[in-house]
Amino acid sequence: MKRVVMLNINTDHLKQFGPFEFTHSLSNAVRAFKDAHAHLPMFHLRQNLEKVLAYNHLAATTKERFTDIVLLGTGGSSLGAQVLCKLSRLEDNIRIHFFDNIDPLTLKHFWEKSRLETTLFLVISKSGTTPETLTQAIISITRVESALGAAKISDHFIMVTEPKASPLKKLADRYGCLCIDHDKGIGGRFSALSLVGLLPAMLMGVPIDRVIAGAQTLYDDFLLNPETHPITESVGLMYQTTQTLNLSQTVFMTYVDQLEPLGRWFRQLWAESLGKNGQGTTPVNATGTVDQHSQLQLYLDGPKDKLFTLITHPLNWVGDQVSAEISHYIGFEDMSGRTMGDLMKAEQTATIQVLKNNNCPTRIIEMTEISPEIVGALMMQLIIETLLTAGVMGVDCFDQPAVEQGKILARKYLKIQD
Repeated sequence: MKRVVMLNINTDHLKQFGPFEFTHSLSNAVRAFKDAHAHLPMFHLRQNLEKVLAYNHLAATTKERFTDIVLLGTGGSSLGAQVLCKLSRLEDNIRIHFFDNIDPLTLKHFWEKSRLETTLFLVISKSGTTPETLTQAIISITRVESALGAAKISDHFIMVTEPKASPLKKLADRYGCLCIDHDKGIGGRFSALSLVGLLPAMLMGVPIDRVIAGAQTLYDDFLLNPETHPITESVGLMYQTTQTLNLSQTVFMTYVDQLEPLGRWFRQLWAESLGKNGQGTTPVNATGTVDQHSQLQLYLDGPKDKLFTLITHPLNWVGDQVSAEISHYIGFEDMSGRTMGDLMKAEQTATIQVLKNNNCPTRIIEMTEISPEIVGALMMQLIIETLLTAGVMGVDCFDQPAVEQGKILARKYLKIQD
């Protein structure tokens, strides 16, 4: 069967630091993936889509009744949705606000300008015990109750949490809010292609069936022959290069503003999954061309401790043309008759070349278009890469023991504050 190509992965530059070797650890990682994938709910893409589509009526209601959606959630309960909601076709009619931090000044500013009568709150916490999310939810409920009355709370709040006793579940029950089950078998940072990421996207008018179609296509393509798939080779080359050059950071640079949240989503996925037992590389998310003017100097002339992944998109001839008459008048002939997309394409090409010229190990993932299918496929690729890398490293990509230490201490400090 012919392989379906949705994303072009170029690892030629990494091969200059050593040829690809299908090592024993990589072989074991692929074998472990093949053995486990069918049992992992995050890969039950069609079933996960069906669970969300069962609430399709909410999308119509949201479009009719609300001008704003507020998503209360942090980490994996928010980042995947932020990526997918950038695909929205309704953003001119419905605004979505992601409060994934607990800065009280940000929320205070929102209350000052919000219209609570047309605002829907979507509260997401897998455990139902996340203190940041619970704090935001209680404050928001109090605000709505004060402005609209207690009877209106259930009309303005939807909760997503595991089907078990928890503070968030109790909150939903107290006010009669719709409470949707979060799949117990899907961790937050792996939940983007499940209800957690898909429900907010659906409410924002994103064609989530197309997102899942793209993710499923890439997933099925990988499973055809994972041993020889470009994703496996890419994982092997990245790990080999990291070990050979003793790299400590991985820079993930996206071009196109629409993909900016993808870098923040990847940062959590990579860091929480792989940063264990003294291992892992620190993910650094960057945006081209912005960070070419703020970080490229360090990348090129600073410590050689980074591996680079650039997500590119051929934008030449996209956008308005630059006036030839004005360009010539001000001495800016390079852009005469060109478009902004032409400049973006040139900047991408130049940055890639200068990284290579300075022996900065670089791989390129080229997107042929920014579509729900391609974004879904790219997210699936990054999830598979993370799982395979964890297998090569010999770490459990699903736990986060160090994070739990901070949560325990935070609760302790709250108890002893005056």
